[in-house]
Amino acid sequence: AGRLALKVDMQDNVVVGYYDVSVAKGSVQRFEANNWTYLGGGPGMTSGYATYNSLSLDNQGVVYFTNQASGPATGLNVHKFINNAWESLPDATTATINFQASAVSSNGTLFVATGENSGTVKRFVNGAWEQVGNTGIFGGLPYYLTLTIANDDRIYVSWNNNGFVHVYTNTVNASTTDLWEPVGNVANIAPATTSENYNSAIAVDNSNHLFLAYVSNSAGGRKLNVKKYDGVTWSQLGPENFTEHRVQHISIAIGDDDIIYVAASNWEDQDLLRNYVMAYDEAANVWYQSGTGWASEGQATNNSLAVDSYGNLFLGFVDSGLGKLSVKKLNLNIVAADSLEITAQGGGTPEITTDGGSLQLLATVYPWQASQQVVWSVISGENFATIDQNGVLTAIASNAVVTVKAQTAENSSIFNTIDVNIINQISPVQPEETTVIVENNANADILSLSSTLQLVATTTPPEADQYVTWTVQEGTGVLTVDPNGLVQPLTEGYAIVRATNNANPALFDEIRVNVWENGCTQYNVSMMSGMGYGINNGYSSADDFVVNSEMRFKVGTVRLRLIAESLTEFTSFNLNFLANDIDRPGEQLFTTTVTPTTQTLFSQLGSFYIYDVQLDLTDQILLDQGTYWLSPVANTLNGNLVYWDVTNITGGIGGFGLFVDYSDGHGWRGVGDLNAVFEITGSCTQMPLVVSTLNGGEASIYVGETLQLQAVVNVPGLSQSVIWSVDSGSEYASV
Repeated sequence: AGRLALKVDMQDNVVVGYYDVSVAKGSVQRFEANNWTYLGGGPGMTSGYATYNSLSLDNQGVVYFTNQASGPATGLNVHKFINNAWESLPDATTATINFQASAVSSNGTLFVATGENSGTVKRFVNGAWEQVGNTGIFGGLPYYLTLTIANDDRIYVSWNNNGFVHVYTNTVNASTTDLWEPVGNVANIAPATTSENYNSAIAVDNSNHLFLAYVSNSAGGRKLNVKKYDGVTWSQLGPENFTEHRVQHISIAIGDDDIIYVAASNWEDQDLLRNYVMAYDEAANVWYQSGTGWASEGQATNNSLAVDSYGNLFLGFVDSGLGKLSVKKLNLNIVAADSLEITAQGGGTPEITTDGGSLQLLATVYPWQASQQVVWSVISGENFATIDQNGVLTAIASNAVVTVKAQTAENSSIFNTIDVNIINQISPVQPEETTVIVENNANADILSLSSTLQLVATTTPPEADQYVTWTVQEGTGVLTVDPNGLVQPLTEGYAIVRATNNANPALFDEIRVNVWENGCTQYNVSMMSGMGYGINNGYSSADDFVVNSEMRFKVGTVRLRLIAESLTEFTSFNLNFLANDIDRPGEQLFTTTVTPTTQTLFSQLGSFYIYDVQLDLTDQILLDQGTYWLSPVANTLNGNLVYWDVTNITGGIGGFGLFVDYSDGHGWRGVGDLNAVFEITGSCTQMPLVVSTLNGGEASIYVGETLQLQAVVNVPGLSQSVIWSVDSGSEYASV
C-alpha cells in the first residue's frame, strides 16, 4: 500500500482509504463485524493511479475519496460512496496537483484543498464546486496538506513550504472575497522542511482548540513538536523537539478526555522507520509513550491515527515487516509490554555442548504486570536446531550458531533474539564439498610477520559435520596453521594451506597464502560491474598506480576483475609495466607472462560473466618511487573477448584514470573517470639510495640557474659518499 488515511464512521467502524499497490488504484475498506470488506465489493475503485489521495466521512456514513488524476490526465478526482455503490463527482480541479486534503462540515458539505493556483480550497454545493475564500493562500507549492473543520464551522488548513509550517483559517460559508488568515496572526508558525517525509498534521478537539504536530528543520534536529491554539495564542505542548530521535510520517488525533496522541516513525539507522505513539500529560506538561513500544514489525510509513466515540485509538500504517497495510488498536485495559529479555536457564552460557542435546531458554517480559506469554521461533539456523513453545531448543544436525527469537503473544513488534552456539555434534548428513576462504572474504595476504590470517573452511550441505584438519602442503617454512585455521607467518614467501574434511578425507580444498615482511597494497573497488575496456581484442588498456616517495616496490600479486562474453578459461596474462609520461602511459619497462593462480566466477550480468583473477608473479620486478602504469593482456583457451572491469571512482589509484590504445596510430587516449578494477600487492622497502632536491623543492631550473641535489644512502654499513653523473640529457645540464 501507499499513502493512506484512517477514519471512524458514526457506527464506530474503522474506514481506511489508500493507494492499493496490488491493483495500482485507490481502494477503501471498512472494518465491521470483525471483518474487513471493500466498499464497492472489491479493490480498485479509481480509474487509475491514486498515489496522492485523501479520505473523509460525513455524519451520515457517506464516504468520500479523492485522488490525483492518473496520467496523462490532470486534476483531482472525487468519489462518493452512498447506497453501497461508488459514484464519481465532478473533478474538483483540472490543474496538476499532488498533495491534497478533504473534510466534511457538520451540515454534510465536502471541502477539498489543493495546490491549484498556489493554494485553493473548494466546497461541493448543489452538484458544483465553489471557491472558498481567496486563492494563492499557500504562496507556492504546498507539501503535506491537511484540512479539518471545527464544531464552530471554522475550517483550518495546514501545509509546509518556504521553510516553515503554516496554518490558515476561514469559515465554511466564506465567499471568494473572504480572505484566508493565518491562525493567531502567525503566518510562519515554526521552521519546518518539505524534504522526504518530515510532514505536519492538525486536529481539533470538542472545545474547538486547534493542535498542530510538525517536525522541526535540521537546526531543530528533525524532531517532533506539538503546538496548541486556544483561540487567542499559540503555545508549545511539552518541550520543543521532544522525541529522542529524528522522526517522519506524523499523525495527530484527539482521544478520550481530550488526550492528545501523535504517531511518528523513527528516522535513525537503528530500528529505521519503526513507529510508535506518544500521548500528552497536560498536568505534567510532558509526553510519554503510549502502547507497546514499537507498533510495527518493520518499517512503518504513512501513519494515520483515528479515535472512535469510546475513546479507542486506532493506528493505520504500511508495515514493511508484514508487506501490507496494517491497522492496530490500543487496548487501554491491558498492561502493555515494552521490552523482552531472553536468557539460558540458570543464567549460563547459551550453548549446547552434547550431541543432540537441548537447552532451556527463558523469556521475561517487562513490565512484570504485562502478559508473559511469548511465541518462540528459530530465525537463523533452522536446519540445525528446533524449538518448542516452552522454549526448549534441541540440536538436530552439525555444529552451528543459531538465532532464536521470542516475541510477545500480544504484540509481535516486542521481541528479542539470542544466539546459541551448538558444538560437539555428530551429523548424520554426508558431506559433499569443502571450500576454504579467508575470513570476511579478504585476500589471502599477510603484509607483515607480526600479523595473522584467519582461514575458514565450509562444508556443504551445511547440516554435515564441519570438522576439518588443517595442513601446510607447500611452504612449511613460510607459515604455520593451527587446528582452527589461524595462520602465523614465519618468513616472506608463499605457502599452500589445505583443509581436509574429517568425515571424508577425499574432500579438501587449498588456498595460496602470500607472506610479506614489509607488505603493501593498492586497489580500486568495483562499483559498476558490467562496463569495461578490452584487453585482448586488438587494443590495450592501462591504469596507473603509485610507489610512495623513497620506496622500492617489489611486485608480488596482481588481482584483476574481468568481464567475458561467455564462460571463459584464462590460460595466461602478459603483464606490461609502463613508465609515466606526463600523466599518461609511457615506455614499457618490464613485461612478464603469468599463469593465473586462481580464477573465480564472481557473478553473471546478462550474457556476460564477471571473473576475479589472481596472478602471482615469479619474475622479479622492482619499481622505485613514482607513478607507473599496468597494461594487462588476457589470453584465453577459446579466444573469448575479455574486458577489464571499471569503476566510477575518479582518479584511479594514482589519480590519472584509465587509458586505451586502439592500435590506430594515435597512441594512448584517456577515457574519462572510468578506472580499472585491480589490486597490486607486494613488498615495500626503502630505496637503497634516494636522490631529491634540497628542501624538497621542484626538480626544475631555468638556463643559467643552479639546483642543489642531495643523496641519502639507506644501506646500513655503507658510506654516504656518492658519485654524481648525468645519466641522460648531458647536452642540457651538468652536475
